[in-house]
Amino acid sequence: MNELSKILIREFEVKRQRNLKFSLRAFAKFLKTDASNLSKIIRGERIPSASFALELLQRLSIEADEKNAVLKSLVEIKSHLKEERKEKSKNLEDKVVASCHWLHLILLEISQLMTLTPKQLEKISHILNVSSYELQMAYDELARWDLLNEDGIDNYSTMCAPITAENLRAIQRQFLKMAVEAMETYDLSERENTTLTFSIPKAHIPEVKEILKKTRDRINRLSNVNKNQKSCIYNVSMALYPVCDSADLT
Repeated sequence: MNELSKILIREFEVKRQRNLKFSLRAFAKFLKTDASNLSKIIRGERIPSASFALELLQRLSIEADEKNAVLKSLVEIKSHLKEERKEKSKNLEDKVVASCHWLHLILLEISQLMTLTPKQLEKISHILNVSSYELQMAYDELARWDLLNEDGIDNYSTMCAPITAENLRAIQRQFLKMAVEAMETYDLSERENTTLTFSIPKAHIPEVKEILKKTRDRINRLSNVNKNQKSCIYNVSMALYPVCDSADLT
């Protein structure tokens, strides 16, 4: 139990001793917050910001020493939680990399939109043109790894972790194939296809790669701005490759 929880429980009990009918709802009203939020803070399920914690302590007329102790403990808790999230994210990354299949990536993104049901899995198998068995196998693997419906993780398909070249090529081939099929399936208002053929000094190719990487990263950040409003899954597949070299023509 953190220091803030201890103080809130102590002060609540003091008020209850004065009035046995004094409820948690009344305590929340006194602190100018809602009962549900206060209950979660007391149980340690929600860690408030330092400014909000300070407001609560001031309304309870808590001494400066105790205030400082609470604020210090909140900083330590948040630091610990941050490390836990980093470790959790790393574990998730390792599991996704180990699975390394395009179906996993799509299912993981769809799980950010909704809890998947057997009926929805059936619909997804038709949309992706794969067998129900193959999709169920991919889903069962993710469920076994406890990866479904994870919150606060960036797009799984952008994770920069080591995977075998063979598996990476398989994933990229599949998404490029889907890009070609999408040209015949979706109206131009729902997709974007662009191409550029250019001559360039070979020494500038690393710079072009960096431009593409930054573009991908910008899209990834944008996709996570309003996480609660996500409603569709898109894929961007960028391919930079040589057409010919002047050395081959001499």
